[in-house]
Amino acid sequence: MAHEMAHVVLEHSFSTLLRTSGGECRESDREQEAEAAELSGELLIPSDAALRLVTATLQTKLSPNTSASASNSPNGA
Repeated sequence: MAHEMAHVVLEHSFSTLLRTSGGECRESDREQEAEAAELSGELLIPSDAALRLVTATLQTKLSPNTSASASNSPNGA
């Protein structure tokens, strides 16, 4: 749905849709499809938010457990 909304937001011209042998509709303008795909992803989750989410997740998974390492240190720090 977001992809199709992106076509409207981007004011793409409507043209004849091509139907594949599998029954799927295909737009003939690859540039418009790429633009709509990029915008639809941004509408669903902005790239900045996705990057923050991935970064936070990786930091959580890769960082040692700070409470366990603090209790194991000789001076408790």
